[in-house]
Amino acid sequence: RDLLHVSGLLLTGDTLDVIVCHFPSRSGGTKESEPYRLYTAQILHTAADSILHTRLHPQLIIMGDFNDYPTNKSIQKVLDAQEVPITKLISVTSGNSSIPSISPLKLYHLLARKAKSHNFGSYKYHGEWGLLDHLIVSGSLLNPANSFSTSENKATVSNLPFLLTEDKKYGDKEPFRTYKGMKYQGGISDHLPIYVDFNLILY
Repeated sequence: RDLLHVSGLLLTGDTLDVIVCHFPSRSGGTKESEPYRLYTAQILHTAADSILHTRLHPQLIIMGDFNDYPTNKSIQKVLDAQEVPITKLISVTSGNSSIPSISPLKLYHLLARKAKSHNFGSYKYHGEWGLLDHLIVSGSLLNPANSFSTSENKATVSNLPFLLTEDKKYGDKEPFRTYKGMKYQGGISDHLPIYVDFNLILY
């Protein structure tokens, strides 16, 4: 599966790069299929690293179905997409100041922290929700002083009612699939969509 790389100009005149992914599936077994996802993650890492170190003001969004969880090697080790650091208040001579430890050239996972919560996810497997779909951004997009930015609390999974149906086997709700096995249900997808809002400031 190819990685789709799209770049364009924002109203600010800055370039925005977006890479959309669909990593190899887990069919055949998680361990057996993992090498394919690690290989794809390495290609993605190389592409992202090139963008981050070539652009004068890199702004990168990586999103899609990785068929892996935030704690898996493909995301945490190979891509090195980490949780957004929690900003702490420290005392300095001029008073209290907030100094975030965010690097503009590193990648941060907007949903990794939420994925630790019970019943949060984009995909349901054997009655358990998990996050296989990811929103990863360069650190530059987490700086509110920039003209185009976002934050961890602006990203989530969409669980609108029309995207869900009754989970008759495990209870509660599950994604409303187009097919369930060989049976056509007329639904939308076996994954829920993810989204993030951005602030755009024009001077």
